[in-house]
Amino acid sequence: MPFKGSIDRGPSATRQSPRKPTPSQKRREQDNLEDEYEEGEIDEALDEIEVQEPPKKTNQDWTMMLAVLKSIKDSQQETQEALRETTKAWKETQKALRRSEENQRRAEENQREFQRETQEALEDIREQLREAKEEIQVIKQAQEKLEERLASPQPSYAEIAKTPPESRPSNLRTLSTGLTTPSTLTDTPICTLDTSGMEIGSPEKGNPGAIRALIEKGMREAEGQENWRCRAVVKDARNEDRIRIRCKDEEELQRVKATLEKGIPPGARVLRDQLYPVKVDNANRTAVLDERGDILPGAEEALGKENSVKIAKIIWLSKKENGKAYGSMAVYVTKGSDATKLLNNVYFDIAGESATTEPFEYRERPKQCFNCQELGHKAFACKKAQRCARCAKEGHSHRACIAEIPQCIPCGGPHESFSRNCPKLYPPRNGQ
Repeated sequence: MPFKGSIDRGPSATRQSPRKPTPSQKRREQDNLEDEYEEGEIDEALDEIEVQEPPKKTNQDWTMMLAVLKSIKDSQQETQEALRETTKAWKETQKALRRSEENQRRAEENQREFQRETQEALEDIREQLREAKEEIQVIKQAQEKLEERLASPQPSYAEIAKTPPESRPSNLRTLSTGLTTPSTLTDTPICTLDTSGMEIGSPEKGNPGAIRALIEKGMREAEGQENWRCRAVVKDARNEDRIRIRCKDEEELQRVKATLEKGIPPGARVLRDQLYPVKVDNANRTAVLDERGDILPGAEEALGKENSVKIAKIIWLSKKENGKAYGSMAVYVTKGSDATKLLNNVYFDIAGESATTEPFEYRERPKQCFNCQELGHKAFACKKAQRCARCAKEGHSHRACIAEIPQCIPCGGPHESFSRNCPKLYPPRNGQ
């Protein structure tokens, strides 16, 4: 029995009240809770704790734990929001970077295209300068020949007839004095594309750059031609709807034509080869024309072989109705060098006889359709019935016509519709 006044040191006396946690202990507990709960488990823990009844004696610890979990949840929400903002900013940066790369690529392509166009323009300028130099040289030569001709007496017809074909009088002109364009007497093969029939607004219409790209794409499809380039592509100075493609040689010209015919734009057409006319005077009629006044079959080949040139066509210039044994004609050769040779030689051999040559004077005339023979349009755009250029009737060509009396469709006169006697096709000069 304990003494009165003694202190009871039993189990109940030894129980001590719980101590309050220090701030460092609270931080450690919060770190332990953050390590204990992974992402996505905090919400579950909060829900689980909120439904539980907190112990009576640990109410303060329980409240602190709830506060720590809510703080962690808020921190995670802020972190996720910051992560979303960072991701959005990163995507915007990537888009801006891609746009910058695309703009740089386009700028490089534009620069390359500008350099290519500049190079093409320089090539065209060089070609024009070369032609201008040739023209100046020809004009100088023509001027010298003209001065020589004016300084010496004009020979008579008898003197000319007595001159052997091998010799050449020094006072006869040999080159153009302004009646023909000297720059056309070149051997540069040219393919001409007419775009006048294309729709307005078409990218290829009158556009040398688009035509060049079309030709180069087709030519590079051939084996070994991956780097092929057009020599020069320019607009026709007299017709802006015509594109002239200069080629290296005849073989390249034919390949360019074949490429255009395969992928030619709708409404465009490849024109025939360029021809060079030379006027021939004192030509024997019977060696060129038949009884009806038509060019003899095979005359082009025979006369071309006799003069060592290639003749594409012959046109009789003198009146066929006058019945004279000799007259004038125009021969169209395929090479500028052949035309220059005929002019320099002065003489043109016809069945053993010698005629004289001079530059052909082109007379401007109205457009004529060789389908219906009317004026004002061309055959490729004609929708009318075919009419004969000799008898003016429908259903056949003038080459198959057997009519004895001709009739002109443009003027109604007694001659063919293409005759140089037609006053509508060949108006009199100076109003005569």
